[in-house]
Amino acid sequence: MSDLFVDLSYYLTTSVGLPGSGKTALAATIAVQSEYPFIKLLSPETMVGFSEAQKVQAINKVFSDSYKSPLSVIVIDNFERLIDWVKIGSRFSNAVVQALMVLLGRRPPKVSNYCLRVNVWT
Repeated sequence: MSDLFVDLSYYLTTSVGLPGSGKTALAATIAVQSEYPFIKLLSPETMVGFSEAQKVQAINKVFSDSYKSPLSVIVIDNFERLIDWVKIGSRFSNAVVQALMVLLGRRPPKVSNYCLRVNVWT
C-alpha cells in the first residue's frame, strides 16, 4: 500500500471541473490505488427511479457499510444530479442534502481507522 494512504485518519476532498474533464476517472484511480478493501461509487445513475426516501436509505447504507471496514473510500459522483438540483429556481431534494450533510460531517467510528471520501462536482 502506498505511503500516501497509510497516514490518512480521515480525509474529505472535493473536485470541481467541467463535465467530461476526468474528475470521476481521477477519483476512481485514487480509490483503486489506495488498495482499501471497501470502495464504493455513489452515483445518480445507480439510483434512477428512486424516491427521495430510497436515495437517503441507499446513501446511508453505503456510509454504514464503509464504517464496517477498517479502510474505505466513498466517491460521490455528479453531486448536483444526486440531490436533484435544478438551476431554475434553485430547487433540490432537501432530504438527500440533509442526509449527505450529516453523513459527510460525521467522523467515522473507531472501528474504521481510515476513510477517504471524494466528492466530484461539475
